[in-house]
Amino acid sequence: MKTNCELEKKLNKLPAFIPILDNQYDLKITKSNNNWKIEYIDYLGNCWISIEHHSLQAAVDTMLSEIKNL
Repeated sequence: MKTNCELEKKLNKLPAFIPILDNQYDLKITKSNNNWKIEYIDYLGNCWISIEHHSLQAAVDTMLSEIKNL
């Protein structure tokens, strides 16, 4: 488990939004039923990419990895 400071640094690496063509997808982080969900959603509620995991650290790491692969 990373320290809070290390996790905060990783969270800060997630872009607040990602522009794709004429659309903008905003970052949304939620927690429900002990699972963390990180999504990029447009203004109509359409999800472009979504990661869900019980560990926030794992969800952030996975999302950063997926963004790098774009």
